[in-house]
Amino acid sequence: MKCNTVPGMTLAVVKGNETWIKGFGMADLDTDRRVNEGTLFVIGSLTKAFTSALLSVLLSNNKKGISWTSKLSDILGDDFQFIDPTRTSQTTLRDILSHKTGLANTLGALCGYPSGLTRKDMTRRLKFLPEIQPFRDTFVYNNMMYMLAGHVAEVLGGDTWENLVKTRLFQPIGMHNTTVLTNPSQISRGNTAKPYMKKEEKLVNGTERLYQIFPEEPAGAIMSNGADMAKWMKFILNKGRTETNLSLVEEKLFKECFKTMNHLDPQLYDFQIKKPTFPVEDVRIGYGYGWFTSIYQGYTKFQHGGSLMTYQSLIWLFPDQNIGIFGSVNGPATSVESDRALNSVFYYLSDILLSETVWMNETLACTFPKPFSSPLKRSASIDSDLINPVIPILDKYVGRYGNVLMPDMEITKNGDILMFRCNRMAGILHPTHVENKFKSEVIEPWEIVLASRVGSNQTELTNVVFKMDGQKAISLEWQLGYSLTFIRNKNFFDGNETSLGGEFRFGWQVFVFILCFKKVLI
Repeated sequence: MKCNTVPGMTLAVVKGNETWIKGFGMADLDTDRRVNEGTLFVIGSLTKAFTSALLSVLLSNNKKGISWTSKLSDILGDDFQFIDPTRTSQTTLRDILSHKTGLANTLGALCGYPSGLTRKDMTRRLKFLPEIQPFRDTFVYNNMMYMLAGHVAEVLGGDTWENLVKTRLFQPIGMHNTTVLTNPSQISRGNTAKPYMKKEEKLVNGTERLYQIFPEEPAGAIMSNGADMAKWMKFILNKGRTETNLSLVEEKLFKECFKTMNHLDPQLYDFQIKKPTFPVEDVRIGYGYGWFTSIYQGYTKFQHGGSLMTYQSLIWLFPDQNIGIFGSVNGPATSVESDRALNSVFYYLSDILLSETVWMNETLACTFPKPFSSPLKRSASIDSDLINPVIPILDKYVGRYGNVLMPDMEITKNGDILMFRCNRMAGILHPTHVENKFKSEVIEPWEIVLASRVGSNQTELTNVVFKMDGQKAISLEWQLGYSLTFIRNKNFFDGNETSLGGEFRFGWQVFVFILCFKKVLI
């Protein structure tokens, strides 16, 4: 933890009937409050497995014959539509849970949607999500699809996703301290590990307002602790039975969550480890419903990581050996250090629990994945667009711009500098040598600045291109790994959604961009 600047960590290990839970480090640096087995951490995308398990419970008790292969159009009716007729008529629960739609994800929850939005509202807007890969052709990770899965649960269960996951899972499993992050102030209450990020080589408090991702809570907003997550792992290893032997779900339905429904290309998805220099076999095979399927040392392993700003979590299950490991940290919001801290501990514990040769040690824990390989790095070269820039007339760009899928973009000027703000995210628009084209640089919040770093102090720049009508901008295209058009003088809640659809073009590079931002995404 020390060499990776990790303030606090919780660990939970189960093997058969045995359970081991312990907290390490600090939950609150200001008050010297230590992490214990009851300290809550935000578990990010580990939430996805709860959403798929909740649907398993609801499908086990439904009387309408709905299954994993049921069409969403049959369940949601006129409230559901995708970009093309084939996806609208053919997409199933299996497709959205295993990331097979080929549709784009947005960063709307990162910026923060305006209040008043419901999951039903957002579901209606999904018809504007464009294709970036053919339907059912490959794996395109998409938090929006788990928002949609949460809405399906609401329709089937007749209640909010938040209430359903509490009454159908948390309570019967005995996870009495587990909750859903719905208000940013929750990260500062009670026995919660406060979020910390590294700034000028020191740990500072995280930005509280960022910790709300409505309406995407079904994709990444659960808060839990080591004690409750041990019960969750036992529930899974016991094939849907609680510690009191209560069966919550049909075993056949639940078992499908852990089958490989979407195969992965290891060249794209295991980018951190370059074979064959890694000392052991650890290969991701595919994705089920909220679970990556993989092989470690010849053992079947189910796993998933989860991130929300400064929080990072990890869970590994070895079902045939009845072993589970859960861990979470509350900083430092830099990807390499958080990954290294958790993965080194998990490899160390796994080999002990599996009675294999332990290859991880204290030295490797501070360098991993070196010396075997290096983390993926992005170029930090100087952007040629910034050489000899055109001096723009800033007033012609100033205004508010809207799109149906994202919070509004506000363009302002501060002296001779053009600024942008997308709700919680803000930055500078640097002029380039191409007229009406700018390079956006995020300057706040710091968590996103850290995630967008390409070097020790250089932030990744993305294109913003304005479309003009004479001397006045009428729209802007924000290229965050994809091209998203915002229309001037429109806003997110305009009644005419079609006029806000704009032009939304994606390429395969969107996946690379999302990987780069994985520490602030869920």
